[in-house]
Amino acid sequence: MSFTNNKNPCPCRLEELIKTTFVIQYRELGFEDTTNFMDFIQKELNCCGPKSYLDWTANRYFSCDKSNISPEACGVPYSCCRQMNDISVNIINTSCGFGVQKLTTAEVNRMVWTTGCVDALIEAVENNIVYFAYGFVSVAVFQLIAILLAKTLHTQINDQLRLLHQENNYY
Repeated sequence: MSFTNNKNPCPCRLEELIKTTFVIQYRELGFEDTTNFMDFIQKELNCCGPKSYLDWTANRYFSCDKSNISPEACGVPYSCCRQMNDISVNIINTSCGFGVQKLTTAEVNRMVWTTGCVDALIEAVENNIVYFAYGFVSVAVFQLIAILLAKTLHTQINDQLRLLHQENNYY
């Protein structure tokens, strides 16, 4: 089963959504959760950007524009780096992605993840679809059992009320 056939525009739409929301809003004031979420996804899925590490040029901090004089220009977030802790186990090297967009493909492959997060996410879902299905079926069965028990309880309460009314009519 594959989500990436030519008839399915989903990956392109997802890439565009991630680029317009998560990449552009990354590290902007008021969007700390967006930043944390994108860092989490990139670290956990070993990916960088929606389609590739080059998508980060859409972010003002990592843009390759000549007007961007930041040391982060033409870089990527630290969460894209293959070895974030190359200095020490307890210290994250937040500058490991600086200038990555200027490097050759071979150099980039050694430093950061080049797989896009949309492709990595689709692969993770495809690899774990059976577990998602088991989880869904388990929840559905649990809900059906709960509905059945609630209906049984409702019937028993009505039976008890009927008996109570019959006893009251005898007196």
